Amino acid sequence: MAGVATCAADGAGFGPCIGEVTPATEVCATPADEDCDGVAAPPCAEGEHLWSRHFGLHPSSEAADIVMHPSGYTLIVGSMRRGVGPHWPWEPAVRTYDNDVLFAKLPSVYSSSERSWVTSFGGSGDERATGIALDAQGDALVVGVFDGLLELNGDAADLTSRGGTDIFVAKFDRNGRAVWATQLGGAGDDHVSAIASDADGSLVIAGHFEGTAQLGGEPLVSAGGADAFVAKLDGAGAPVWSRRLGGEGDQHATGVALGAAGDVFLAGRFEGEMELDGLPLVSAGGVDAFVAQLDAAGEPGWIRRFGGTGHDEASDVAVDDAQRVVVTGSFEGTADFGGGPLVSAGGADAFVAQLDAAGLPLDSFRLGGEGEQAGRSLSAGPSGTMALGGLFQGSITLGDQVLTSSGVTDAFWAKLDGDGHPLLGGRVGDGGDQRHVQVASAASGVIGLAGAYQGEIALGSKTLMSSEQTAYAAEILASGAFDYTWHFDARGEQHGRDVAVDPSGNVFLLGSFESRARVGDVPITKSTLSGYALLVKLDPSGEPLWHKVFEDHGIYMSPKSIATDALGNVILTGTVPSSEWDEQMEVVKLDAAGALRWRRSYWHRYGVEGLDVVVDPAGDIVLLGRTAAAELNFGGGPFPIGGAQGSRRDFLLKLSGDADVLWAKVVDDDHPSGHTRIGVDAAGNVAVTWITVNREPFWTDTIFDPGDSDLVMRKLDPAGNELWRRSFGDGSEDNGYIGLDLAAVDGAGNLLVHTTLFGEFDFGGGLFSGYTGLIKFDPEGQFLWNISPSAEVVTAMAPVGHDGLLLAGRGPSTLQLIELDGAGTERWRKDLDDAATDLSRASINAVAWDGAGGVLLAGEFQRKIDFGGSALYRAGVNTMFAAKLAR
Repeated sequence: MAGVATCAADGAGFGPCIGEVTPATEVCATPADEDCDGVAAPPCAEGEHLWSRHFGLHPSSEAADIVMHPSGYTLIVGSMRRGVGPHWPWEPAVRTYDNDVLFAKLPSVYSSSERSWVTSFGGSGDERATGIALDAQGDALVVGVFDGLLELNGDAADLTSRGGTDIFVAKFDRNGRAVWATQLGGAGDDHVSAIASDADGSLVIAGHFEGTAQLGGEPLVSAGGADAFVAKLDGAGAPVWSRRLGGEGDQHATGVALGAAGDVFLAGRFEGEMELDGLPLVSAGGVDAFVAQLDAAGEPGWIRRFGGTGHDEASDVAVDDAQRVVVTGSFEGTADFGGGPLVSAGGADAFVAQLDAAGLPLDSFRLGGEGEQAGRSLSAGPSGTMALGGLFQGSITLGDQVLTSSGVTDAFWAKLDGDGHPLLGGRVGDGGDQRHVQVASAASGVIGLAGAYQGEIALGSKTLMSSEQTAYAAEILASGAFDYTWHFDARGEQHGRDVAVDPSGNVFLLGSFESRARVGDVPITKSTLSGYALLVKLDPSGEPLWHKVFEDHGIYMSPKSIATDALGNVILTGTVPSSEWDEQMEVVKLDAAGALRWRRSYWHRYGVEGLDVVVDPAGDIVLLGRTAAAELNFGGGPFPIGGAQGSRRDFLLKLSGDADVLWAKVVDDDHPSGHTRIGVDAAGNVAVTWITVNREPFWTDTIFDPGDSDLVMRKLDPAGNELWRRSFGDGSEDNGYIGLDLAAVDGAGNLLVHTTLFGEFDFGGGLFSGYTGLIKFDPEGQFLWNISPSAEVVTAMAPVGHDGLLLAGRGPSTLQLIELDGAGTERWRKDLDDAATDLSRASINAVAWDGAGGVLLAGEFQRKIDFGGSALYRAGVNTMFAAKLAR
């Protein structure tokens, strides 16, 4: 549909078009013709995905460099946001909310006695590590960038930037504590890309700077834009000398390595003209690669240009044990690195080039195919071998292997022989882009690999999953097999407890979280791993409207149940542990905008729990609670619970919409009740279902006695008077055990009960047995039918109108959603099998019908869950989800 053109703000020509409708993807949930083909989409199929979202706040992290210690463990540096903890339960990093430096020591099969740790340091601005090396004593030397204040641990003093981004260099002991730290830079933005250490304890760094920077010796002044630099520091972090490589364009040093005599080899890229202490270079066109050599005193020996008329750059440099200089990077079109012209297959190709110590070319070759390929990282290994890491699209050939990307940018790793040719290699990738990869070599021939991913990646036989960009590390054996893998994951758990729908189709999700959560683009962070109740309101399309976190003086509330009334208000109940009282029952009412209407707390020194809430058509509220007290006071004086003090019993409490107490009832006057469920019908009658235990279950390693129990049902009128009562089981101790799982009242007032059975029971239709049973009773409590549902374990159920029922559950290898008609026959079902859903601790805990064409689900998952749209990935040990499917 055409819109109305507007005038541009400057009066020249037209501006944006207002009201224009352009073709979009067809949506089955609407009658509109979104793709403008003249035909609206057919109605959604039952169980078709409409929307889904999770509420995890995953830390963002990236591994910038990796080094393998001679003792066998691995060190990782990079950046992190919002704090991280490794996949295994080691010491977590300090929680932060801006980018801070990530520093981790990871275990290995070769160093099981070494203590592993993850730590971070940062300050008021943006801080990240960009490189790591080991000194002669095996301590870590870390470089990176920061702005503002950099707060270090250990004995090192804090650093403050001089303006823009500055460089830090720091030494850390084996426990991750800073020994010393040095600041380098000036008023402009300065960046360090690489570090290398010498046997005498000194170290060399490389990067680029703007304006004037103090990097060692006399201040360096850029010729224009960014200039490259190389600088040397002694073993105590004091600057020794620095050199500039620059010209009018931009120059960046991206890799540095040291030869056996302390010579410095530098690699990077430049444009236009550049000089190093009088040694000039001129690019062949665009951006070219360079390699330079300086002696231990910083005196230039030689500098070489490589490339052609396209964009060419060197990313890293290494020196092997034969003192050959190996360079990697990328090139476009035709480029000569000394071994003859190389021609890219399409886009940019990766290259590896070998030079002798005098800078004379020895050999070069390309790794490429259709798409883009680039070498990114090099590390010298034993016997002249070299580890190579890079990125690629399409395909890349590594020796006899042809690797194919997942369709976007994947990472690759390779082991090169002494002539620089691939011996073996592999791919790391998923449906998203890989943007960083680093390699390291150990004397044993093991290769370390580090980078970042989002979604899921396979490292050998292990699949890692994450909802945000996440740092990973791996060890690859000399054979090419993956040995150990790690990733830096979120800690804490989330649980989706209940879901409700208001008359307008808005969705209320009740759950809990530890430390962090996310609602849409809004992060929620807390200082401890305590649990916090979270209530989220979503519109019918799944977009968040508002959220509330319920806290009481820092003590969390364990949420249990929510319900909505005809005006769109929401009522929440749960339990608050208390230091003064054992537990207190909490009831909260919010209006449709999330504003607090009222709050009530009921407590006793023997504890009071809030278990469930329902709202009747008049807007009155019926609550289910539990206490071990002999009597409670709801505001009108003592109310006797019955039984001995300390014996837990369930009770009902009815409040008006304004929180006035209308009546209170004990569920069972004669026996302790358990597994109680409540519901209300269209007339406001309250249905109560529970079990009474006649003999407690008993089991050992060889004996299982399920015990004995009876199923009891009771209906109360709106004033709390009993209308009828039914009991199933003979009250003896040898009839069998009924476990009450769920109960619901449909629109016609029928009562549906889901049970777990040990033994045979007659609910009115003859003896019935089976591990699970679904029984339907009419509004007077008379038997209608019983079946064994196809779901092995039913975890949630909800009525659909007058004659339908939704069941959510689990089969042997699936999560299931099933709708039954009024006779108990399946109308439709949706199975989430292992191919789409990782079922490890995945659960649908609540289900609701929106009154129209949607089914709402709430629960939690541990790794991945896919309802038919985009997969949701974990953001912690457990991650809460909500989803809407078509009905």
